Amino acid sequence: LLQEFQITPPAGSASHLIRLYYLHTQYKVLSDKDYRYAGLEQGTTRGQLELDNMIPSELVMPSQGKVGMLDLLIKSHWYKCSVSLEGQHLAITLDDDIDIITSQGDTDIAIPSDVPAGRREVVVNKSVESGGLGISIKGGVENKMPILISKIFPGMAADLTGRLHVGDAILSVDSQDLREATHDDAVRVLKNTGGQVKLEVKYLKEVTPYFLKATLLSSIGWDGLDSFLIPESGRAPPASPRADSRSIPLHFCMVSRQCVTGEEAARCFEIFSPDQKSSCVFRAESPGDAADWAANLTAAIRETFASAAVLAGKSLGCEVGMVGCARVQQQEQVTSHSSDSSFDSGTSSGGGWVQAIVAITDSHIVWWEAVPATPQQWSLPSRSLRLIQTRLVNHRSPIYQTEQYCICIRHGGEDGVSCHVIAFDSKSDQAAWATGVVATTLNAARRVKKWITQVGYKGRNCELTVDSDEGFALKECETGNIVFSKNFPELVNSSDDGARLLWLEFRQSGEEELDMGKNPKPLVFVIHTFLSAKIQQLTDSTRG
Repeated sequence: LLQEFQITPPAGSASHLIRLYYLHTQYKVLSDKDYRYAGLEQGTTRGQLELDNMIPSELVMPSQGKVGMLDLLIKSHWYKCSVSLEGQHLAITLDDDIDIITSQGDTDIAIPSDVPAGRREVVVNKSVESGGLGISIKGGVENKMPILISKIFPGMAADLTGRLHVGDAILSVDSQDLREATHDDAVRVLKNTGGQVKLEVKYLKEVTPYFLKATLLSSIGWDGLDSFLIPESGRAPPASPRADSRSIPLHFCMVSRQCVTGEEAARCFEIFSPDQKSSCVFRAESPGDAADWAANLTAAIRETFASAAVLAGKSLGCEVGMVGCARVQQQEQVTSHSSDSSFDSGTSSGGGWVQAIVAITDSHIVWWEAVPATPQQWSLPSRSLRLIQTRLVNHRSPIYQTEQYCICIRHGGEDGVSCHVIAFDSKSDQAAWATGVVATTLNAARRVKKWITQVGYKGRNCELTVDSDEGFALKECETGNIVFSKNFPELVNSSDDGARLLWLEFRQSGEEELDMGKNPKPLVFVIHTFLSAKIQQLTDSTRG
């Protein structure tokens, strides 16, 4: 896999050493060439490959963050902002020197020029339909701010007066003083008013830009996720002490470099929310700066996936090796009678790509079209493929040329062979997932070891046992007599009719026909997986 996906970073780089160490200790797939990439001597033992001795601890710590100035696209205009990558959140603060005229158009907030100085009394008549004032407020004594009108909803009672504005401080409501009120006190007072409300207000022109920026940032959207795959402390963004700042949670997000076309494309990147309904487009000073930001954000997002895998394993009581985002496409059912490693023969495009959350457990590869919120939702994936019934195969079809970082999987199920393409954003992701699928499949085969099924053999009811160590044993159900017993090395070929018949050809005894009574594909794929596991085991023994 290292050679196939051309994982050849500069010799001795921390990322490559980590990958080599992981592959060596987990999957033992290193060659002499791979040791040379890491700058190690041939024959280095696992004990000599201790990570602490190879890489300084500071190089393997989680990303420590990044701070800088970027442009943020809101509506159709670019706004200068300070951006800080803080753990698993991205903090955004709009620059103080924003264009007031442009921002008024993007927020529908008008800055009045003829508001009288000093206090004003405004009478608001609530509408019968809504029953509300039609305003939002911010501030409160706990925030060291007066109670301020932060939003006026068009067409509602406050808007219809024509005399209230964003930036008005509410001093009293029906003669009840709010100058020392907390935010909650003010909300309670405003909710308990009658049909006609007398507000005493004072316009604070200096806070209007503050609310312009807050409204611009709120237009981004981006709700937090409530999922058991996210630590409780990370399910909501940290509260910002400033209304002109916003913190975006990065859990299950995606980074794209294909958001803008033209000359500025190389300077831009985009972050998508998990539900794909919200996104932020940023523009950096240079292509290099944009690439650096994209890399740092991708690393932070990968940390959230690693954390999700750990949390899933603890909650579900099983091993979850990998969790991540990908695009998935299922092809039409294959009618071929073979289970070879060709992906394209007998398949055609099965529809559009679907964005998915993909996971590899100790026995299955599964995916969902949305982040599962609970263990119950985890147990109901859009698709679940048992790994010992899958094969990772090659594809050469022009259908996938636009999705160059793909892994392709054939699965032998009760309905026949289904084919699935899973596309990633980078070669490193493709290599990691390909390695994960192969390694977990072989581990699952070693753990399962045995597959037992009922078959018909020359008119007799029999039980076929396929044991990864002992081979094939056919036993007559009525008498318990062994009809035949064969070791794996004796198997020459296997084929099936794609419906119910399976043919196993052995050395010396020739071909045996078995009536499965159902589609034989699951067993055919299991046999192939057992063989692959045995070959890998022999390879490991040879290297040892």
